[in-house]
Amino acid sequence: MSWLSKPIVWCALWISLLGCAQRQAEQVGKQPHALPILSRKEWNGTDSVYRTIRSFSLLNQDSQIITGKRLLGKIHVADFFFTSCPSICPIMTGHLKKVQEAFSGDTSVLIVSYSIDPEHDRPHVLRAYAKERGIDTRTWWLLTGPRDSIYALCTEDYLAYARPDSQAPGGFVHSGFLFLVDRQGLIRGAYDGTTASKVEELIQHIQQLKYVP
Repeated sequence: MSWLSKPIVWCALWISLLGCAQRQAEQVGKQPHALPILSRKEWNGTDSVYRTIRSFSLLNQDSQIITGKRLLGKIHVADFFFTSCPSICPIMTGHLKKVQEAFSGDTSVLIVSYSIDPEHDRPHVLRAYAKERGIDTRTWWLLTGPRDSIYALCTEDYLAYARPDSQAPGGFVHSGFLFLVDRQGLIRGAYDGTTASKVEELIQHIQQLKYVP
């Protein structure tokens, strides 16, 4: 197991990144309340640029194909979960319902939950999960598809972590963060999805992003 596969390492990296981002935001003179950009920087051959969430093609709870292009021009909140999770996922889902309720009827704000157990979480399983929890699937998509595609999105784009672990509750360990992504596909915040106060902060930051072109 590589050192990068350990959750404690990912948490330390995110804490460091969030600290740097906070200092970055404080240094913005004309926009003291501007949200930082947390996306990873890459070299494109001529300059360093922020990496946006990649294009993808996955199935939602209604077996409809959802592509990454559907997210462009929208603000979205993303998390990684699995329907049989006995630990943090039910808490995160409950908090995400508060986010959805705060923006009820607002199609400019989406929630995207990626299953890290796609072999089990087929569309009909996701549909039953959504119905049981009262999720409005018009603006909240539960996505499944090829494991490699989902895990690449998780670790390389959202900078989260997820992996099978037979010793963990439910057989997986994964990030408990909720990721706020702007209309251009850049990560603008990461929030502890198990903490109510952080979810309230997320809602405030979504409101803030809504006024950014």
